[in-house]
Amino acid sequence: MSIMLQTTTSAFNKFICLYLPADDSPALSKWYTEHFNSPETRKYCIFWEPTKEKGTTCNFMTDEYIPGKPYEMFAVRFETDCIEALYERLSNAGVPLEPMHSDHEGITFVFTDPQGNKFQVRQHADTETQQLRDDVPALIEASALFFPASDPEATRKWYSELLGLELNDSGWPKTRNGEEIYFYRSLIPGQTTNFDKNAVMGDRPSTLYSIINVAVDDLGEMHKRMQEQGQKVEIIYDRGGCGRQFQLYDPDGNMLDIWETQTMICKDFNFDGGDWKQQYKLDGEDIDSFLTRVTKSDLNHRRIVIPGYNILHQVDPKGLQSLLETLHQYSLEHSHPFEIIKRDWYLIDTDATEPVDNREVFILPTERAVGAIKVYGRPWCEDSPNWKDRIELQISFFFVFNIDLFFKHALEGRHEIFRRIQIINDEASVPWYLMKIDPEAVKELKLAVEQFNQEHPDHAIELIE
Repeated sequence: MSIMLQTTTSAFNKFICLYLPADDSPALSKWYTEHFNSPETRKYCIFWEPTKEKGTTCNFMTDEYIPGKPYEMFAVRFETDCIEALYERLSNAGVPLEPMHSDHEGITFVFTDPQGNKFQVRQHADTETQQLRDDVPALIEASALFFPASDPEATRKWYSELLGLELNDSGWPKTRNGEEIYFYRSLIPGQTTNFDKNAVMGDRPSTLYSIINVAVDDLGEMHKRMQEQGQKVEIIYDRGGCGRQFQLYDPDGNMLDIWETQTMICKDFNFDGGDWKQQYKLDGEDIDSFLTRVTKSDLNHRRIVIPGYNILHQVDPKGLQSLLETLHQYSLEHSHPFEIIKRDWYLIDTDATEPVDNREVFILPTERAVGAIKVYGRPWCEDSPNWKDRIELQISFFFVFNIDLFFKHALEGRHEIFRRIQIINDEASVPWYLMKIDPEAVKELKLAVEQFNQEHPDHAIELIE
């Protein structure tokens, strides 16, 4: 087997989140909230995903966990610091439990949730016991995964030699953060921990889901090398502020969701003039807060995307330049080179595609930005007597205007994007955080555009429904 990555640390940085099967996601989330104080862990999210087949679990059968005895194996080990109190709570609630076990690593037990998923809970020997607090999730994080394998030793070598994962003291692969990955011989040929989701999510290439999302530092390079090695991978797909991902299959068909963080820059045009730091947000944070977080983070916040770069360059060149200079200065002072991706538009709103191996500044054609500002409702202002408060004008999620500021930019004529307004009435086209606008707001908007066009015929705005 060829060596793919020559690394001094594990190619996997850390576990980011879990995707687990559920027939009834709200009901299962409620069950975990009742018994574990939260449907999530303290450190990251668990997404309970509706499945195509009822009763789907991520368990698998093996005779290696208890040597020589068939056992339905759990796929995830969770850490806690209140194991005895948690065991007592679950026992009193009638939750199916396996007996507590104690050894040099700590105390463990296994429970089964209403879906039929089995999970192990451990309190490490070095962990100080805490009270079971109602406002604190009982589960801290996932410290280990367990995958079915036809040849556990060969699969272990694949993870350590091909992927470049370090091994723990017992010879099992681990992430840089210390999470471990174990393999047990499956009694059912072809069995995996993957499951079919009930619906396609965004531009994801398939409905098949991995139970784990794993962070890496250079997703593009890993994807390229996996392809060169002839490994089974899906395409890289871009989820904006949720990062970039591709699916990688191990020798037994277990799917790993390989993930890389990226930061999306957005501008709130409602702040016209003044300090540029008030107008630009990086994943919802101001620049100073973002850079402080990057300094402390164990993730490589390398990739920064500027959607609508050409529009910003025309409308706010000074603010944009200040932002870029600040990022460049941080790079010099902290030896943290940012990769700035300048796009004329954002992928989810066009049919444009970005090269998979994108290592350079990449700008889509200018004509991508010649479109229409879209008008949506603002649910948090639906009771406002002022119709202007009840609508929101957007170029995707990343540029936001009020109507008066839109008129100002239209009058200045600095970009074609300020010549058209499209009213969105199709519920399927409305983002989850917005809603359809009310008829009175639409009526007032049309009157305002009509008045603007009468007063400024050379800068007339086209209204589209």
